[in-house]
Amino acid sequence: MTSVRPFRWDLSRPERLVRAVPTEVSALPAQGDLQVCAARVLSTAGDADLVFVGRSPESLFDYLRGALHGTAWAERLDLLLFSARGWPLRTIRREYPHAVTAMRAQFTEAGLSPRQLIRRARPVVFVDLVASGDTFGRIDELLADWSAETHLDPRVWRSRVRFVGIVHQQSSSPNAWRWTQRASWLHAYPAGSARNVSVPWPLWDLLGNTQPKVTPSNPPSRWGDEALLAPPRAESNLVALHAARRLYELGRADRACFAALLARQRAMREAWFRALVLDLRA
Repeated sequence: MTSVRPFRWDLSRPERLVRAVPTEVSALPAQGDLQVCAARVLSTAGDADLVFVGRSPESLFDYLRGALHGTAWAERLDLLLFSARGWPLRTIRREYPHAVTAMRAQFTEAGLSPRQLIRRARPVVFVDLVASGDTFGRIDELLADWSAETHLDPRVWRSRVRFVGIVHQQSSSPNAWRWTQRASWLHAYPAGSARNVSVPWPLWDLLGNTQPKVTPSNPPSRWGDEALLAPPRAESNLVALHAARRLYELGRADRACFAALLARQRAMREAWFRALVLDLRA
């Protein structure tokens, strides 16, 4: 079956990567910061399938794909090229009438339709860099609207969906702004469905604001655009692809170090997490 999801290079198949060499080199995230973030995301997400949302967490996805290569967790990671921050569903329907149908097709191919979420062997955790939580809110809105059309109780799939927001470190004051306290849509989920992983500002700023990305953005105006099905070959995409491949190989080379880092996480009290660490060490 022909894929309807935007093209994304498979870094585990170097022989299939574009051969062109970029004229520039993209700065990689600080290795220690990225490793700590990756370890904390796995620990925080729990025994689940992880779906990295949009382009911001690309580096985290690529590093983990390398680190977890060959393990039982290798197929638990996915990258969903979805961008809808600031786009309520009613506005998308008005401005781009066919966009929602196209994005539903992409969710279905990824196994993320409401009915598929219910039937999956494990819960799904959406992971993204978060400022306001609006992108997560748009995912919930899309799924809830879909459920209403199919007469499916959203409480069923919401019980199997969680969110991990990667936020930049800030004051721990009770008065500090927290997206989880402002996102009213989260009230429909069980307590504890949204958790945060904090990272240093330089890492958050690089991933979220300044880093070249492997793929073009996929906002509502491009949902279903056939141009996104072809490999991107713009210079900025090739620069990003070169860096992504380096991160993937770094993850594979750092497996012992990463396993040691995981062993210091709180989740080590859980059998599934200990099994993951043992798998990495093997």
